[in-house]
Amino acid sequence: MLVKDQLLEYTKPAFKDEMRQKLNQPENFFKHANHDSGDPLEFNPAVTEFFLLDACNKYRELTGESVPTLSLFVSWYMLNHPNIFNLPAHVAQLRTEVHSDLTANGRAGFFSKCLPLISRLSPL
Repeated sequence: MLVKDQLLEYTKPAFKDEMRQKLNQPENFFKHANHDSGDPLEFNPAVTEFFLLDACNKYRELTGESVPTLSLFVSWYMLNHPNIFNLPAHVAQLRTEVHSDLTANGRAGFFSKCLPLISRLSPL
């Protein structure tokens, strides 16, 4: 399954068109660069997180292996975009079990607090 399809599977219906457009923007830029060479493609550092999400999902898809740190990153990404994603049961349970604002202590705090939990909760 393509990452676009996987990501759209969890995206709320109201955001699917916007998400699809954002996902296709770099591809379309390079695809049509010889015709629209004057239009810039703005670099967005947040896209790096998306590529990491893609890499985590592809690793799981290709190997069938569950790696807690990768599952935790996917969970962190989804929890930080709650307006876009319908959370899978294990991610919603992770949020419930921690009983706090998961983003309050930054990424490092989230990872150290939640890594022991994700091994138990992840469906993979």
